[in-house]
Amino acid sequence: MAIQRMVAALVGVSISGTVAGKREIGQAKVVMVNLKTDSGQIAVMLAPKNLLDPGLTEMKGSDSVEVTGSKVKHNERDVILAKTVKVGDKEYTLRKDEGQVLGKDGNPIGAKKK
Repeated sequence: MAIQRMVAALVGVSISGTVAGKREIGQAKVVMVNLKTDSGQIAVMLAPKNLLDPGLTEMKGSDSVEVTGSKVKHNERDVILAKTVKVGDKEYTLRKDEGQVLGKDGNPIGAKKK
């Protein structure tokens, strides 16, 4: 099941912490980041690596990060499906409210160009 279908709307979860780890999963090379928060570690699903700004793919362990999105299940684990990610003073919007992943041009992936 696609993550997009699991999310009715990306609302409700805001977390902040420092990067504790980063990896890529699946054929799409979706970037997952583990954030160390005051209450423990949580996995955050960003987007396929080829759609991300280098500022997100080059995050380091000392970086402070703020994430808004939705809590979803992925492989029976709770993860945060990120809508926006703030690293330092730069904020990145990764998805529309409905969960559609945005391309580098800011348009939903698969959207017809006008």
